[in-house]
Amino acid sequence: MICDQFNNFRIVHAIIFIQTTIFISAESNPLRESGTKNCGYVTQSALIAKAKILSGEDAVPHEFPWMASINNVNHGGSHFCGGFIVNSRNIISAAHCFLRKYNSNLGTYSDEGIALPTSISVTLGQHDLSPFGDVNTTTIESISIHPDFEKGGHLNNDIAILRTRHPMTWDARLLPICLPGHDTNFEIGHPVTVAGWGNTNCHNSKIRPSKTLKKVSIPVWKESDCLQAYHDAQYDFTREDYVCAGDNEKDSSKGDSGSPLMVLQNDQWTAIGIVSAGRFMCEDRVPGVYTKISSYMDFINSQIYLN
Repeated sequence: MICDQFNNFRIVHAIIFIQTTIFISAESNPLRESGTKNCGYVTQSALIAKAKILSGEDAVPHEFPWMASINNVNHGGSHFCGGFIVNSRNIISAAHCFLRKYNSNLGTYSDEGIALPTSISVTLGQHDLSPFGDVNTTTIESISIHPDFEKGGHLNNDIAILRTRHPMTWDARLLPICLPGHDTNFEIGHPVTVAGWGNTNCHNSKIRPSKTLKKVSIPVWKESDCLQAYHDAQYDFTREDYVCAGDNEKDSSKGDSGSPLMVLQNDQWTAIGIVSAGRFMCEDRVPGVYTKISSYMDFINSQIYLN
């Protein structure tokens, strides 16, 4: 996706990955309700591995088998945003990735300025995005943008759901991640993790995706501290239902909006946020901003289905 400016607020494509204390409500997890009970699990080697984004390091191959690279068909299939698999037909991402207002390079759009499904493809089950080897790419049937996107503030309700044309088949490289319940809570200050193919150098003005999947651990911020940081940096901040996370020289970067903010509990990963926007934490103390998934479970449940 393109990095843009709006009211002095920089949109980024980034991936963050949180390791924090979370209490998940299994009863309201749509993955379990829809029959995808084995969500969020990875191989034992991936669980014990020490595995970069900004100031990060390589993820272990297939450590996060729900990761999706969203590609621009009109630009040679180049990566522009991230996403994550939640069942065999649906991928969650950020709404702004698919709107002409923020990404004018996708070629074809609806009258509402939403990219047509034929303008994108999705690469699944990959660690290395180099154009060699066996690449699993799928096409998209529909793109559902939250109906209240940007209502009441810049990038509010930044969530989209993609539906694949054909069901995905699970293996060690391709699995769904769990979703939280409506009342999921997590402790401020605990380390979280960002994973993705975005820029590893925050001074790059263009998207220059990493060839391999990177990850980095960062802390979740208290809401009032996040608002104060943006105020001190003279950036307009009018978001609702968000999570803030980042650290000095450790943050999400251009190229991976739409990727999951994740938590590990009992060897099972749950997505609690969606990479949405923010500033790079290379030169200031302003964290990344992520769409809070638990606030959108009604929308998600209304959109995801398997048939």
